[in-house]
Amino acid sequence: PVTNSDMDDLIKLVLVQDSLVDLKLLHEFFPDTAGHLDFAIRRIIGMDARAVESLFTDFVHQYASQLNSRQIQFLNMLKNHIRLYGAIQVEELYKAPFTALHSSSIDGIFSDEKQINFLFDVLDRFKPAPRLSNE
Repeated sequence: PVTNSDMDDLIKLVLVQDSLVDLKLLHEFFPDTAGHLDFAIRRIIGMDARAVESLFTDFVHQYASQLNSRQIQFLNMLKNHIRLYGAIQVEELYKAPFTALHSSSIDGIFSDEKQINFLFDVLDRFKPAPRLSNE
């Protein structure tokens, strides 16, 4: 996993292009995007396939006997997306390609509330860690 220190170094490399700009200033002018520069970088570099697979393993082991082929297909789509982009925002689950298997996406594919919550917990683990500010 990428640590806060690693992300600070990456952000500094990105920001070094203009020495007058810093993350705090960017965040003031672009609050919806600048504060998530670490997320943007993870979306560019993606995730290691083994790391993605290992975080889904608990879910699959717990519910293996209850999963149908559409649910497994959805999980595979989800894993591939995370491998490519590093994470996924919940809103993205309700857009293509995740609506191809069911128009209601995850809500139509998984009916068990426990499974859905467990899956959301797995997805939360891919979000960049909250950043501690030194300010």
